[in-house]
Amino acid sequence: MQAETFHRRLAKTLLAAFLLFVAAAFAAYRWGLRYNFTGSMPTGFYRVLTTAGIERGALVVVCPDLTHPAIRQAHERGYLRSGWGCGRIAPMLKRVQALSGDRVDVAQEGILVNGEMIEKSSRLTTDRAGRSLPQPAGGIVPPNHFWVLGESLDSFDSRYFGPIPILHATAATPL
Repeated sequence: MQAETFHRRLAKTLLAAFLLFVAAAFAAYRWGLRYNFTGSMPTGFYRVLTTAGIERGALVVVCPDLTHPAIRQAHERGYLRSGWGCGRIAPMLKRVQALSGDRVDVAQEGILVNGEMIEKSSRLTTDRAGRSLPQPAGGIVPPNHFWVLGESLDSFDSRYFGPIPILHATAATPL
């Protein structure tokens, strides 16, 4: 009898702790807190801000657009984690490298923005499984778009999907 009461109390306590955790996680997400698990940017907590004032060098949280062929292929190949918050894909944390009106030149050696080479921006031609990667062309970044890059050489970013609409991103800051 006493063991049964203990197990009931334990079950109630565990359920309450789980519900508290879920509520806290939901509240943190609603307040703009995100945790980066990937290697493309430093691991840790980030706070999502707004789209206002996004400039070159800013950190942004990008919602990948599954209607884009390169992003759909990346999701199918497992480059992008499944998640919630951006449909079926987890948001990506990247750094803005080129803004609307900037000239982006693309080469295997790296990405040039307005004639200046971006550090650690060389492109891979194949993934770890030997499959070819998309190789979008450069050009003038269209209005209301920008190019984003991660901080690691194997980050899936604009090197492989090109410019993205600003509407798919919000500014972020590390905590």
